[in-house]
Amino acid sequence: KDLTSVIDKNITQIAFILVYLLIYSNVMAQDIEVEWHTAHAPKADQEILNTFIKETNTFNSPQGAKVFIKKITKNLHNNGYVEAAIDSIQQKELNWKCYWHIGPQYKWIQIDRGNVAEQTLAAVGFRDKIFNGKPFQFKQLRQLQQKILRHLENNGYPFASVGLENIEIKPGAISASLLLDKKNQIVIDSLRIEGNSKVSKRYLSNYLGIKKGNLYNEN
Repeated sequence: KDLTSVIDKNITQIAFILVYLLIYSNVMAQDIEVEWHTAHAPKADQEILNTFIKETNTFNSPQGAKVFIKKITKNLHNNGYVEAAIDSIQQKELNWKCYWHIGPQYKWIQIDRGNVAEQTLAAVGFRDKIFNGKPFQFKQLRQLQQKILRHLENNGYPFASVGLENIEIKPGAISASLLLDKKNQIVIDSLRIEGNSKVSKRYLSNYLGIKKGNLYNEN
């Protein structure tokens, strides 16, 4: 009798757990419906937002919605809307209302070559007209910096850094100058072979194109 009672009790507990899991899985499977609005509701801002959010309004998890919001924020930033961010989110069960602050689209007034040599800028394909008067884009600026650094790394300056100075930010407008710190020039001093290889240094030097006195080349 005692054994039967224990079995019946365990069966009841297992059944309860199964029902709970079934209900919980159904709740978790429900989609989240999201509405996109601008915080201050100007028509122009809503139109801008609509160009970046075209059809995605349903998500299968809160995490999926948050990942999408980060993606849209990044896209807005990369198109000059550097102030863009979620202002607030109203959540009511599976319905969300997300309110955005868009802000003005920032454009380059000017990006000056600063102390970067004309030869270096020519080698990386820099042109004023690529930037001036165009929407400010973090990605575009990073690409320019990376091109300059790669060029220097392959021409004797592996520790160079490049940034901006004389930065001026006005409503919807940015101007700045490039600032380059080349640091020390590095040349090849010698080729050293470690281990028991009998390959000659002269052969390896000629084969690899790494010779004493050459400028350091990252490639």
